[in-house]
Amino acid sequence: MRLSTNREERRRNARRKVFQPAQMTTDTRDAVRVHLLDLSTLGAMVYGTPTPAVGSDVQIACGIGLGTARVAWAEGRRFGVVFARPIAESCLDAILRAQDALVAAASRRIGTLNG
Repeated sequence: MRLSTNREERRRNARRKVFQPAQMTTDTRDAVRVHLLDLSTLGAMVYGTPTPAVGSDVQIACGIGLGTARVAWAEGRRFGVVFARPIAESCLDAILRAQDALVAAASRRIGTLNG
């Protein structure tokens, strides 16, 4: 039996595409606005500036605190983080429901959805 690598495990964990505004803080910086581009219970792809250094710890919140995460990679303004503690599936679902509700409300306002 072969043990899976961290990378394989992360890939098995469902990633959800999002465009979720969030706040990121570090030990050396006050909160800055970033956007989550994908999200899973184990980590996220984040877009923002300044890009933190690989290996540094950040705290991320998007209405719901996601806790501390370590920057795993960085390329331009995009970077990946791995949560120190996996977030609950129910927390992930709540973020996705809130985002879907905002999209539906905006669509109704501009007349692209009925009702």
